[in-house]
Amino acid sequence: MIKKALAVAVFAGMLAGGAATARAQEPATAKQQIRKAERLMATGQLEEALKVLNDVLEDDPTNATAWANTAWIFNHTGKFGPALAAAELAIAADSDHSNAWREKGFALLGQRKYDRAGAALLTAIKKNKQNWPAYEYLIVVLERLDEPEMANDVRRLKQLEMDRVRTAAVPD
Repeated sequence: MIKKALAVAVFAGMLAGGAATARAQEPATAKQQIRKAERLMATGQLEEALKVLNDVLEDDPTNATAWANTAWIFNHTGKFGPALAAAELAIAADSDHSNAWREKGFALLGQRKYDRAGAALLTAIKKNKQNWPAYEYLIVVLERLDEPEMANDVRRLKQLEMDRVRTAAVPD
């Protein structure tokens, strides 16, 4: 398992522009490095974010959040094969990681494996009912499967959950 994780981490590094990544000057915890990567992801600096995530994975190849974020980067750059591999490593490290299941579903959607994508996205939603992108990807899957009524049902379920969250957040 660890050998496979390291192989994917190296592969991820090669896709980002080099097999090895430079270590940060200041020591940082994995959580801090992941937050840094997420800030980079939010600003579109995906290559830099991938380097940070590779550093985390070199230290801890079982870090589910780092793998899930790596999958996100690959998905959003159209590299669905590596995204699926990274998502599966995240799930192997933590089978309750909702974002890992979402990224697996997105990768499968990108590969046009709609039944498997739908199953992964349903799992993501079951693990975290507030995983809003998972609902959106599931709607796309259902539309591609020519299931408009089911897609509308998912839209309604998402709206009900969003309303429930908003209501719960309002003090009495």
